[in-house]
Amino acid sequence: MEQPSQEGIEAKDRESPLDREFIKVIRCLGGEEAVRIVEALRNMGEATDEALANEVGIRINDVRKILLKLYERGLLSAIRVQDESTGWYIFRWRAQPDQVDPFIRSRRRKVLEKLKRRLRYEESQSFFRCDNCEEVYMPFDEAMERAFMCPRCGAPLRSIDNSKAVERIRELVKRLEAE
Repeated sequence: MEQPSQEGIEAKDRESPLDREFIKVIRCLGGEEAVRIVEALRNMGEATDEALANEVGIRINDVRKILLKLYERGLLSAIRVQDESTGWYIFRWRAQPDQVDPFIRSRRRKVLEKLKRRLRYEESQSFFRCDNCEEVYMPFDEAMERAFMCPRCGAPLRSIDNSKAVERIRELVKRLEAE
């Protein structure tokens, strides 16, 4: 296995926690190609999609898709300028690592809202499941409409205790609220 160079180790040590968090988010959203693009962009300071595609060796359409995805999430900024030689508008991109915290807070808030909705739903319903078809899981109203019979195999549905699921969701909600 190849050892990292001293230069690579020193560069890693110079990265701030914010930079590491920024790269983690970029990796989650766009994979290794996105990381390569963003790292090139940070080294260049500001660049066009074409310059980035040439720098990292990724097709320009793929670069544009990744840039747009990150831009829509507020992790990149872009300014539109007119190319003097062609008259076409081009975008100059810049990384915004300082936006990673608001992005993460926003995502957590959305997850928390979904978990709270799910918790209310789980607490307000009785659920039924088929012993033969594990993916068949439905609330009382739907089970009653189907005469408490599985829509896939015709076996009787049985009532289940969802208190463990409710408790697990409550714990997640509590943990996210604490953060």
